[in-house]
Order: sequence, then structure tokens, then C-alpha cells
Amino acid sequence: MPRSHNRVIVRPGGGLNVQACSPHRILAALTMAAQLAPSVTEEDIICSNSMQNIFAVSTPSATNAAAYSRVTEIILTDQRHPVTAYLSPTGITSRGVIHGVDTDFDDAALNRMLVQPRNSSLLGARRINNTETVILIFNGLKVPNYVYCGQVIYRCTLYKRQTDT
Repeated sequence: MPRSHNRVIVRPGGGLNVQACSPHRILAALTMAAQLAPSVTEEDIICSNSMQNIFAVSTPSATNAAAYSRVTEIILTDQRHPVTAYLSPTGITSRGVIHGVDTDFDDAALNRMLVQPRNSSLLGARRINNTETVILIFNGLKVPNYVYCGQVIYRCTLYKRQTDT
């Protein structure tokens, strides 16, 4: 995928198997769910990753990327499938993880509390489902040992994605 493109990661839920799906149908379903006209998605690219059970959509348009990232459900063969979609940061980034963060805070509140001058290299944060675990995206290759979430300090460790084998 071109480095200059915006990337959106789409993680299907509800038992949808990436390996069993046609990328053409997935892109058509995503385009429909994002309410994008086929003429504006001609340069968009989709790539499946069966190991992590995700799709990556690459697009030169920031508008298309934002539309894809808002999709919460796609329809394939007359069946609804929930999806989680989010923008992937461009450039060289690292991921960290913190545990024990109160579940009362949504992703927007977490980003307001975490992305601050004391966490200068932090680009963004998102919670893993409804758990107390939060994934952090840092600019560069270094993950700090501690981060501030509002006035609370948390131990931060390198995030290593768990995959089913």
C-alpha cells in the first residue's frame, strides 16, 4: 500500500472470517456502509490479513478514510456483520498498553485525558472493547515507561497483539 495513503483498519466481528470473504465484496459493503459513491473510491485499495482477521483499506482521500472509520456494520449476502474500524497513523509509530483504566471513559474522553503535553509523543488512544485495557499510539519507536491519564500516572508497556493459532 502506498505510504502517502490514509489507512483504515477494519476488524470484523460476529464470526465473520476474513479468509472466507471476497475482498471485492468487502470493499463494496464498506463503500455502501460508508455512503461513498463508487466514483470517489476508484483509487482505494483493500488488503486482507487472515492471520489477524482484519482488512486494511488504503485511500488517498482523507474524506474517504474518515467515512470508512465511522462504519460500525456491513451487510454481506443479506447478513449484517458488526465491524470495528479505525484510522491507522501514518509514519513510524509504536504501540503501548496501559491496564486498569476506568471503563466510564469513552475513547474521546481517553484521548482528551491522555493526549497532553506531559505525554508529548502520544498520538492517540483507544480502548479494547469494554475492558480496562487501553492501547496507545506513540510517534517514533520509543514507548515510555509511564503515561499520564489526566492527573493519574499509569505504567505503560509495549503492546504485543495476541493472535489465535
